[in-house]
Amino acid sequence: MGDVDEFGGHQGSCQGSIDMLLVKDAGHAVDVEGRAGRGETAGLLLRASVRLRLVEILDVLTSMAKAGRLGPVFSGADWNDVTAALGEPWDIGTMSRNRRWPRLFAYGDLELSVCRCRKVSLICVQTWRDVVELPPSVVGGTGTFPAGLKHAEVISALDRAGCSWEPHAALTFGNQCSLTAIASGANFTFEIPEGEEPVLNIMGLPGDGHDCSARTAGQDH
Repeated sequence: MGDVDEFGGHQGSCQGSIDMLLVKDAGHAVDVEGRAGRGETAGLLLRASVRLRLVEILDVLTSMAKAGRLGPVFSGADWNDVTAALGEPWDIGTMSRNRRWPRLFAYGDLELSVCRCRKVSLICVQTWRDVVELPPSVVGGTGTFPAGLKHAEVISALDRAGCSWEPHAALTFGNQCSLTAIASGANFTFEIPEGEEPVLNIMGLPGDGHDCSARTAGQDH
C-alpha cells in the first residue's frame, strides 16, 4: 500500500486509480479515434460509390442521346418486342379520357407512351426524383442511380462522348432551361432552383411522328 497522507488517504492507491483512469481514457480516445477513422473511410467509400453511379447514369443518358434508344426501346419499337425483352411494365394509364390508347407505361423512371398500333411513340426518363431507376437488364447492376444531375455535368458528359448539342430555346423560359442533342433530337430539360445551378428534370427522346389512323381488328382504341 502507499504512504498515508495527512488526510488519511493512501497516496499510492490514489495514484494507481488515477493511472488506471488515464489508461482507460487513453484507450477510449484510441477507440473513438479508430471509429472516427473507420467512419471517415466509410464516408469516402460511399461518396466514391455515389460518384461512380453518377458517372454511370450520365453515360446511360449520353448513350441514349447519341443512339436514340435504350436497348430495345426506341421510337417506333414494337411493344411486343419491348415487353419480351424487359418484362411487363407498370401500366400508368391512358393519356386521354375518352380512349384506351395511347397508354403510358413505366419501367421505373423510364416512361413510354404506346400508341394504339402498339408502337412506342414517346420515351422519357424522369430524373427529378431522389433516385433514378431503370431496367437492370438494360443498364446493368441494380438499375438504381443517384439523381440531381447538374447542367454542367450533363454538358461535360455529352462533350466527352462527342455528342453535339445546342440550346433548345422553345423550352427555355422562367425557371427552366433546355438543350437538344443534335444526333437524335434527345431533349434535356433542367429546373433552375433559386440561386442554384440547373438540375436535370427530364430527358426525352422524340417521337417518330407517325399518324396512327388505321384501326386494327382485335385491338381496343
